[in-house]
Amino acid sequence: MLVEEAIELLKKHQKPGDEIVFAYWELAAFTDCGWEISDELWSDVCAADHQINWCTAHESIGYFIEELMEEDDD
Repeated sequence: MLVEEAIELLKKHQKPGDEIVFAYWELAAFTDCGWEISDELWSDVCAADHQINWCTAHESIGYFIEELMEEDDD
């Protein structure tokens, strides 16, 4: 997704005072792990973002919420 597309989505679906969890990955985060990824391949990955299963990110946030709630109960 292009940055300008993300900005337009946020403007369309969020109010300026809303809080959200925002995560993004840059090419360097993967090349620093030792993978050799061309700009063309990275562009293909970014264009396929709708095909990626993001459910583990949702679950991770959910686990964190549960941990915070447990801390509040203590």
